[in-house]
Amino acid sequence: MTAPGNPLWVRNLAELVKAQREPLAAGADDVAALDAAHWTGAAADGYTETRLALSASWRAALDIHETVSDRVEGYSTFVHELPHLWAGADGAEQARLTDLWRGAADRLAAELINAAADLDRVGVPEPAAEPEPEPPPADPVAAFAAQVETGRRLHDQVLTGRRRARLRWV
Repeated sequence: MTAPGNPLWVRNLAELVKAQREPLAAGADDVAALDAAHWTGAAADGYTETRLALSASWRAALDIHETVSDRVEGYSTFVHELPHLWAGADGAEQARLTDLWRGAADRLAAELINAAADLDRVGVPEPAAEPEPEPPPADPVAAFAAQVETGRRLHDQVLTGRRRARLRWV
């Protein structure tokens, strides 16, 4: 029986998460550096307020990312050490290590889910729902064309429909 976990997969995940930090940090720095020096009045105030909020969101996302990166890196170290501990262990120790691994994997999964929820809360809020536009007014040409088509169908039905032999004329 081999040690649980997949050290190579976890190492790839850790390196991928670590590689994503640089562009995220650069984006946070770029957003903080944006400036509208030539704007004045309400436009400048609104822009500055929005930029500060956006910069705070980027920094919060970066903090969450760094926490996730550290946690995945720690789990990767644990999974890489597990085969060495596993090799000389007896059955009871292997069962304990398996339980330890399951607990660590479950905790990491829960932390990643919570971090994803935190990122969702940090993200840009959904814009307010726009009211449904009123339907356009009826096109008078289309309405007249529909009346003509209805009249044509009735005319065709009158010409091809069943005729009664005895019609009473009063």
